[in-house]
Amino acid sequence: MGGTGYAISTRCQHLEVALDYGRFVASGDVQRGLYSQSGGQPGHRAAWLDPATNAASNNFFADTLETLDHSYLRPRYHGYMHFQETAWYAVHDWLKADDGPPDGLLEHIDILYRQSLPTPQGAA
Repeated sequence: MGGTGYAISTRCQHLEVALDYGRFVASGDVQRGLYSQSGGQPGHRAAWLDPATNAASNNFFADTLETLDHSYLRPRYHGYMHFQETAWYAVHDWLKADDGPPDGLLEHIDILYRQSLPTPQGAA
């Protein structure tokens, strides 16, 4: 699954206001009401199950909920996006070259993955 989230900058000078807004916009009532009606794609499950939200979207949310329930959430550590991009290029290059069995490719992707993992502070 892809998507965009709500974040508050560390430089925010009105943290309580930003937190209140985040709680407001992420609430089930707003997600299935104002947010969806204004063209937003809700993230709250209540909106995905809401009859009015589904009626307005040709039943998109109800019809795709099973896929969402079985989707994979991408890892969220610093370095993963670089791994994903470099691994994608490795797969692309391998497919383009029609380079035989995938053993070498898989070994290369494994190395890229291990290099992407965060290391404990002070580890070499």
